[in-house]
Amino acid sequence: MSRHRHRRQRSRRPTNDLLAGLSPVLIPGPLEWALTGRTIEDLQLLTATLLSPQAQQLWQHWQEERDPRFPTSTSERLSKNDRHLLRLLVELQQGLDLLQARCQETIARDPDQPIYFHTSEIPRLRRLLSLTDRMLQQVHSVSPASATLQLKLGQRLIRYLARTLRDHPRREHLN
Repeated sequence: MSRHRHRRQRSRRPTNDLLAGLSPVLIPGPLEWALTGRTIEDLQLLTATLLSPQAQQLWQHWQEERDPRFPTSTSERLSKNDRHLLRLLVELQQGLDLLQARCQETIARDPDQPIYFHTSEIPRLRRLLSLTDRMLQQVHSVSPASATLQLKLGQRLIRYLARTLRDHPRREHLN
């Protein structure tokens, strides 16, 4: 029996040793998330210009009404590309709404605090950041003139936030 206890103690590694090799985590604050939101808004404006006039009208109508069935109920008369872009725009807007709500809550409480998201919101944020990064890559490859310095810097910030969201739960699990 004592041998069994001894074996358990030996197999357990102290968390301090596990954490020693990791760099400290800088949790992003409201400024980083606000700048990310601004980048997403710029990307939305750029994407909306790629829509046909009919799809642009549908997009404006959705922004006013916020119909949850919108991406699936779009007109079949639209091209496949327009329907795809509209779905992307809706997803970007829903993620942006989440970011804005969390930023406003945090700033109202204490602007110096980091922004905390519910565990259920993390996958949505990861998808939003990944989607935004891919769309920014496409903008840069298709139309380098459209990829302004602000969008390029925003893309770097988005990649940083995506890495932080990806790594943070792992580090938290070690504590």
